[in-house]
Amino acid sequence: MVKYLPPEAVYASANSLDICRQELQEVLEGWIVPGLRIGHPLPVIDGKHIAAESETR
Repeated sequence: MVKYLPPEAVYASANSLDICRQELQEVLEGWIVPGLRIGHPLPVIDGKHIAAESETR
């Protein structure tokens, strides 16, 4: 049970691990992709930097 989530957190819950992973991926994409589109950088996590490449349309 999660009692507190910081405002920058995401949370997924499902009846199976596979469904939970899929839900979490969808939530993360819905949170990160719009930020990248407007120029926000990806966050540094545990000292690791991830570079994003721009989409081609």
